Amino acid sequence: NRMVTAEWAAKKVINDLMDNPDLPAEGLNKILTQKYGVELKKYTLHKTRSVAVTEIDVVHDNSYA
Repeated sequence: NRMVTAEWAAKKVINDLMDNPDLPAEGLNKILTQKYGVELKKYTLHKTRSVAVTEIDVVHDNSYA
């Protein structure tokens, strides 16, 4: 889906990644398909995971700053 960006998808799966940091890209795709009816390409899934993990790190760093 061309309208779905990695940033949007990262916001949707960030809690899932907080619960399970080892969740693979295929797991993210399954979650996005079940909840939102979208399927992403592998590249976008990896970028989504990267964006979400970066955001989690920022939140974590800010809470201990």
